Amino acid sequence: TPSPAPAPGPPPASSDPDPQALAKSYLAIPGVAASGWTLSCLTSPSSTSKPPSLKASLLAVLRKVSDEPWSWPYVEPVSRTDAPSYYDIIKNPVDLDTMEKRVRKGGHYGSKSSLLADLKLMAENCKTFNPWEEGGANNAYWDTAVALEEFLRTNEFLFVDS
Repeated sequence: TPSPAPAPGPPPASSDPDPQALAKSYLAIPGVAASGWTLSCLTSPSSTSKPPSLKASLLAVLRKVSDEPWSWPYVEPVSRTDAPSYYDIIKNPVDLDTMEKRVRKGGHYGSKSSLLADLKLMAENCKTFNPWEEGGANNAYWDTAVALEEFLRTNEFLFVDS
């Protein structure tokens, strides 16, 4: 005689996915980690229902920009020794270190779009101070500004305010 069919219902508990493995798979989705979500944020019962704070999201974006190979000119303020006329030409200087300090202190960035505005300003400042010239020595700086602008375009989802 044939054995009876299994009773309908949920699969046995042993087939439930491992919460850590599931959270890690979520972090592998492009943009999830960059927007500030962490493994503990995804696995902690008290925090899974709410997104990361604005501060955490902004710091994650700055970290993502800093990790790019073209970010080297933007890491810290432009040195007056290296570029004596920079602060005469650029009236609103900004760099990644300054932005990070502003985020950590609080009160400066009230939204992701305000951070985006400073990142765009940083690229514009670079292009203003280092105009493109055929065969010019400053073209490497211009190229980093173009790369930053492209990064901002292709990662615009990072700057959507919720």
